[in-house]
Formats: sequence, C-alpha cells, structure tokens
Amino acid sequence: MTIEVISSNGQPSFPTKNANAFIRQCGVIVRDNIPINCREWKKPKKDQSATFVSDRLKEVCWKKLISFFTLPKYATEEETKEKHESVKRFALSKMASQFNKFKNNLYRDYLKNGEPKVWNGPMVKQREYWPEFLQMKKSALFLKRSQINTVNAGKKTKHHGMGTGGYRSKTPGWIELEEKMMAAGIMPETAEWDRRHVNYILGHGAEYDLKTGKLIAKKPQIVEPLAALREAIKDRKEGRFKPDREKDELTKALGNDEKPGRTRGYGPTVSWKHGFAESHTGEQEGSEPYRSRARGKRRLEEKHSEEWESFKLRQQTLEAEVRQMKQEMRAQRAATHQLQLEDPAVQGSQRKSSVASTAAAGATDDDEAQLIDRFPVDTITEKTNCELHIIYKNLSLSVARGYALPCGPEARWHGNEIPAGYARVAVDEIEKGYDGLELEYATPEGEKTLQEVGSGIIIWPKKDIHFPHLVQNPQPSSSPPHGDSGHGDDDPHSPHQSPPPHQPSPSPRQPSPPPRQPSPPPPPPAKSTKVNPRKRDAKLKIDPYVPKKTKIPEVSLKPLPMRPYDYTKEENAEIAAAHLAKWRADTAAAKIPEPPVIYSQKDKKWAFSILTGPSQKEMAMQPDYERSLEKMYESSLSRSSGKTTDASAVPAEGGKGVKVVQRKKKRDVPQLGAQSKQAISPLKVAPTTSHRRPMAKLPTARELQFAAEAGLSLSQVDPYGNAPLPSSGLAFNYVKGGPMVPPEVVKNLPTRLFSLNTWYEKVAKEGKTQVFFMAGKKHFLRQEYEVPIDFAELFNFFNLRDIDLPIISAYCL
Repeated sequence: MTIEVISSNGQPSFPTKNANAFIRQCGVIVRDNIPINCREWKKPKKDQSATFVSDRLKEVCWKKLISFFTLPKYATEEETKEKHESVKRFALSKMASQFNKFKNNLYRDYLKNGEPKVWNGPMVKQREYWPEFLQMKKSALFLKRSQINTVNAGKKTKHHGMGTGGYRSKTPGWIELEEKMMAAGIMPETAEWDRRHVNYILGHGAEYDLKTGKLIAKKPQIVEPLAALREAIKDRKEGRFKPDREKDELTKALGNDEKPGRTRGYGPTVSWKHGFAESHTGEQEGSEPYRSRARGKRRLEEKHSEEWESFKLRQQTLEAEVRQMKQEMRAQRAATHQLQLEDPAVQGSQRKSSVASTAAAGATDDDEAQLIDRFPVDTITEKTNCELHIIYKNLSLSVARGYALPCGPEARWHGNEIPAGYARVAVDEIEKGYDGLELEYATPEGEKTLQEVGSGIIIWPKKDIHFPHLVQNPQPSSSPPHGDSGHGDDDPHSPHQSPPPHQPSPSPRQPSPPPRQPSPPPPPPAKSTKVNPRKRDAKLKIDPYVPKKTKIPEVSLKPLPMRPYDYTKEENAEIAAAHLAKWRADTAAAKIPEPPVIYSQKDKKWAFSILTGPSQKEMAMQPDYERSLEKMYESSLSRSSGKTTDASAVPAEGGKGVKVVQRKKKRDVPQLGAQSKQAISPLKVAPTTSHRRPMAKLPTARELQFAAEAGLSLSQVDPYGNAPLPSSGLAFNYVKGGPMVPPEVVKNLPTRLFSLNTWYEKVAKEGKTQVFFMAGKKHFLRQEYEVPIDFAELFNFFNLRDIDLPIISAYCL
C-alpha cells in the first residue's frame, strides 16, 4: 500500500484508507510478536527486574510493518530520512498504546467472564504467557496502579463523543460544514478562532446553529467552558489577555494546565511542537522560538513576583492582626487600671512601690516606669561578655558564661516581645554540673535546658546577668531622693522613709514615721597594698603554645571611632550626602581627559626615521655580496690540496726544537665532465632560444637533428610544449534516441547483446526512456514490484562504464 501524505507528527494521512490500515496493522503486529507478560513498553529507570520490550524486538515490529507500505520520497535525501524517522516514531508510539489497551481488554474480559481466554488461530502463541500475565496483573504494584488510574479517571468531567476516530476523523467534516455555511452567506462564530479551540468545543458537545452560525451547547458539561472561552477570546482582542504557547484562551477557559506530550483539540498523538507550531517557530506575536529559554526565564520571574506579592499581602495581614491584638491588650490594661482606681479592694492588692511609698493611688504609667529598677545590662550598647547566675537562698551561683545583647525598646526574641525584667543572652560555656538546668522560658524549638540550647539565644533575668569586667554603678532607684541617707530599703538601721514630694501624704490611718536617725560615720579608707608585678604575672595563665619571645600587644585605650548607630538620623544623612558629593566630584574629575601632548617637529622627524629606517639587526648585518665572497673564499681553501702547517706546533722529543704537524686536506671529487675517463656519453642539452616560438611554426632543422641524435620525440625536445600533438577524437557519449554503441562495433556484439541493441533502437524511436523488469517474492522476500532502468544506465553497461544499483540488481537476477 502506498502512503502519499505524512502529517507533521509522522502520522500517515492520505490516502485515508491506507492510513487507517497502517494504524490497524500496528495493533496486529504488536499482538502477534510481543508476549503479554512484558510489563513495560520502555525500559524502567528504577526497577531493573521489570520485563520490557527490547529495542531489537521493536525494530523487528517496525520492519514487518513497513514491508506492507511504501512511503513517499521528498526533494532531498535528508528530508526523506527525517520524514521516515517521524513515521517510525509515530508507529512505535501507536504500538505501545495498542499493546497496553490489548492487555487491559484481556484482563477486563477475564474479570467479567471469570474464565481464561480461549486462545486459537494466530493468537495461540500467547497461551504460554497467560499464567505469568495473571500473576503480574494481580501483583501489589498493578493493584496500586489501578487504584491511582481509577481516581484520575474519576477527576475527568468532560468526555468527548467523537468515537474511536477522534479528532482525526471528525475534523474534515467540521471544516466542510463551515465552508458550506460561508458559501451560503452565514459567517460561523468560530471564523477567527484557533482550530484547536473549535475542535475541542465541537468534540465535547457543541454544535453549529445553521441559521445564525452561533455555537450551541448540546451537553451541560460544555456550557461553562464555552462561555469562558468566549470571554477569554474577547479579552485577547481587547488586550487584557496575552496568550503564551500552551497558556492560551482554551487553557484559561478550562482552568487547568495543558499536559505535556499531547495537545487538546488535536488528539493524544500531537505534541506541543506541532500543536503550537506558530509559537514554536516564533511566528506568533510576542512569542519565543522552540529552543529559546527566554520563555522559561520570564515565567519564573512572573512566578517569583506573584509569590512576593502574596508574601507581602500575608505580612500586611499579620501586621494588622498584631496591631489589633495590641490595641485590645491596651484597652484591657486600661480597663483593669480603671477598675483598680475605682475599687478600694483591688487597690490594696497592687504591687508596692520600689521606693517604699505607702500610697500609690493616683500614680500614672510614666511614674511606674520611672520606678522600675535599672540593671547593668540596660546600659550596654553592643555585644558584651557576661556571666549568668542563679540565686540559691542567699548565694549567687555562676552557671554559664556567654555574652549579652543590647535590650532596647525595639529588641525582639524570635520575633516576640521580651518579657519585662529579662534580656537576651547567648551561652558559650556551661559550668560543670549545670547542663540540665531548666530555663524559665523555653525556646520556640522546644529547648528547655542549657545543654539543649547550646550556643543559641535565650532570655535571662536582668538581675542575674553579671559583667565582671565592668564597673557597676549603684542602681539609681536605690538612693533616696533629695539628699537623704544612702541606706536602702533593706538596711536594718534605716527607718521607713517619707514619701517623695510629688506623691501625696500618707493616709491618716497609718502612723507617722519616727524621726530619722543620723547617718553613721563613713568607714575608714582601705589601706593600699602594692602588688608585686612578678607575682601578678605568675598568676596569669600563659598559653604553652605561644613562644616566650612573642610580644603580646597591650590593650589599646584609644577610643573607638563613632559608628553609624552612634549618630542620629540627621547626622547620618549629612555624612551620606558628603560622601555622595565627594564621589560625584571624583567621578567628574576622572572623566576630564588629560591635555594632549604637543610634539615638536624634531620629535616627529626622529619618530619617522625610527619607523621607516632599518632595524639594529639589519644595520649590523654584513652585506650579501661581501658575505657570499667570504663563503666562496672559505670553500676554495677547503678544496685546495697539499700539506699545510698547523698553527699549534708541539715540542719535539728530548725538548729540542719544535715538531711541525702536517695535515692532508680533503680532496675534491671531479664533477660531471671533469673526469679523466668518461663512464657515460656526453649529455645532450636542447638548444635555448631567447624568445617563445609561435604555436603554428614547425620545428627547426637544429631541433630535428638534436631529437634524432638523442632519440627523443619533438614534444620532449620542445621546452615550451608547443609541438603539435596527435588528436585522439571525441568520446562516444549517450544521446537520447541515438545508438547504444558505435556503428563499427555493432557487428562485433554477441548474439544476446545484438538482440538487445536491436530492440533498444526500435523502442528509442518511439520516445521511450526506460525499461522495467519484475522482481518477485522469491528474489527479495516481499511482494512483486517493478524496477526501472534508464537507457542511460543501459548505455553505460554496454560501454563498461559506471553503473547504478538497478542495473546491478537486474544483472544479478
């Protein structure tokens, strides 16, 4: 069967009868040659124990299929090969789908009937694989795969009604109906739609209204997609939507992405490369070509932009919720405070003032904030080494060492507010025995002990954070105001203090405080003891790995430079503006070109002489004439014969006189013509002429005499190749309708060739240019077919010249 037209995806399309037979034959061959116990069509990447169809078996199936069909040839060999390869890919993919469908139908019939299939006819060879096939279908892997396929099939809500032929069988009828409507003066609604959109809508339950050309949804499943598709096409025309390859109007209307490897509206065998050909070739406006990566980069940027916008929206929502929670907490605190002021029973239970005031009624939040004690950790402005303590009865025990962080009003711990009276610290070293000490506040990761925290950030009571290397000032709240005694509240000798001036007087119900005792005399100053520097240095731990000669730098007391956070915002803005002005000035100065150098006439003349004059090497080189004379003189000395006296004489024996060493020089070999006895005859040299002899002029008598004496031809004697050469005549070539061999050779042909030449002369006069011979099944194991042989090839065969494959095949057969 002959296939005349091949579609872009490799599927035969014309003649329709032969194309359908091609597809049916794929199923016949795969059922006849591949055993049903093969689990996969392709080789699995992970499960190496699974059975699959080998490449050799696929090649056998392809060869059996193509033996029944003849594919078309194209203008070039490369195009023909590419088309045939696409047909092979399509055939193998169709075999794979039909093989899987065949196995599914077998197992479905078995489950329906409850009996094994009766194998007969050409399918009897599959009988031996039936037990393995049932075992494979009942395995856990296939049961799980069947469940997944059932769930996926249930998700499909839009089913087509085109039958087994699909879009390939229905599309020509739809196109013909549209042409008839336009011929009758009715413009279809889909005249400007993409063919893919029209095929999908018509294939899933829509029809044309033959009076108006509008689409009518005959099935409920297509009502919403049809309306959404109309809206998407309208948005594209008005510029609100821009299609991008598979993300076009139909994808937007259906609401789910296109699956790779197939194109909705064209069928499962049409890939994106052919289904979206315009975007793949870059013909669609604003689209990138098939191999371009710009589309992927652009989509990735759009995805990141959408994620960022979504993140900002979530952040704004959370911030709004946090603000609302803070407002509710402030309102709750205000209500509680108002209740404490109004209810006397609640006033007695409030926290006592840190300065031992007996009446806190009427105190505001600002007054309460001023009464809170400040600790050393509140004074640091950068990361500072510290010790962490715990209080046990009357002892303060060091449990860990680390560093403390500044605890300003904006400080946060893992994004949360820090409780009052606590600060952020990090643990570097834990004292022995305190690894399991539980924390008052566990971390968000659930770490509750010092050992679990490791070197993480925790919160610790401010009063238990000690700085051994810092001088701790007395707490401002512990000193009494207005020049009172320095005794604190805990001093047993100190009586109750009077309330501060800004607080109201004590209540009449409370007894008046007794008079204040005089302050005790200050303690005597401690005696200063001088410490020996050697003993002090001996107490220091010296690193054994540091050489004794190494000079350890002393601690610099030079103040540190100001940092950006030490300045105010206005000062930082002024500094940044000064830096920017300086950078602009430097940049402008760098752009100013240097003034051009002005050279004098003398400098220009000197530079020109250097460029055009000879180099130093050429100036120091000896002239060629003198150098050739020296070489000739040296060679003449080497050729001179005789004895010479060596300049380096040696002393004679006995120490008397000098012995002259005489050396024999190399003799020259006589050249040709200089020997005393000539071994060969003298060389004959052609006469030279001062000018080229004309082409038509005959050789001279001197040239003839020289050729005769030397035994040469005139062409060999002529130094310019002007001697006339004999002509061999023109080659006998093929002429349409002309003789097969020269007339003088016809009578010498054998009987069979003579008969063939006679027949050729007869049919050549009738205008024929080829001869055909039949090759049967016994020759090439295929159906009978004709092999054409051009008369030009037959001419070459007669004259023993280059021959082509058909003439060789005919000769062999």
